[in-house]
Amino acid sequence: MSLWFQVGIVLKAYALVAVAIVYGVTVIARRRGRSPARWGSAAAAIMGLVLLWDWPPVVLSHHYRCAKEAGLKIFVTPGQWREAGKAGAGARPVDTAENRDARRFVLVHRNHITTRDEGELFLKVWRWTDELVDTKTGELLARRVNFSAGNGYRHSDPPVKFWLQVRDCKGAPEEALQLAALLRQFREAEGQR
Repeated sequence: MSLWFQVGIVLKAYALVAVAIVYGVTVIARRRGRSPARWGSAAAAIMGLVLLWDWPPVVLSHHYRCAKEAGLKIFVTPGQWREAGKAGAGARPVDTAENRDARRFVLVHRNHITTRDEGELFLKVWRWTDELVDTKTGELLARRVNFSAGNGYRHSDPPVKFWLQVRDCKGAPEEALQLAALLRQFREAEGQR
């Protein structure tokens, strides 16, 4: 039995219980001379909030972090990197993801991309950082920061609260393509050193 099937059963059961509670509240309100519409609406709102209480803060937090922190920053261009290599100047190492238990993917002899997540920043909002680093000098060449909400989109289990899923910040796919193009440019610059 898949997790999606189990989630569907639980949500359907919750919906039936919520309808029963709202109906019961309206009947009791009518017997006591109260407004059934007002009491039923309040009961429906409470039943909805029990399930969806975290949706607004997660969406707002994701949007805020995307606006303030997300994006691609290039610290050293391929031309600058090539010229520094010809001159023999080595930059001092920068605090990179490699120093903080990141997953590292070696893509070029001298350059590699590290990828890391920082776990849940707020409820179910995740930060993803990709860094292009010169392995020889430890110099940080470029950094791309992205955020997702929900289960992070990098875990194997399907999300239980599927309505919390927000995949990427605006412009994140284009920035990933720019980072890949930048890596190709560094490969070409390495051949010209």
